[in-house]
Amino acid sequence: MLSDAQLAEVLNWIAGHFGADQPAAAVSPFTAQEVAAHRRMPMASVQATRREVVKELAATGSAPAEDY
Repeated sequence: MLSDAQLAEVLNWIAGHFGADQPAAAVSPFTAQEVAAHRRMPMASVQATRREVVKELAATGSAPAEDY
């Protein structure tokens, strides 16, 4: 299992390599504290959360294909 700091580093790497068309400097990096806060919130429904994330991404123009 990754520590909060390690997971923040992974998320920042992913955002930097596979992020939207925005430059990495325009987006605040994930912090260990942010990861820790979100890790403690269990998801009631993974599918519902995934749908919401894709919906939010679609609003920014960076959503995956509908069949993703």
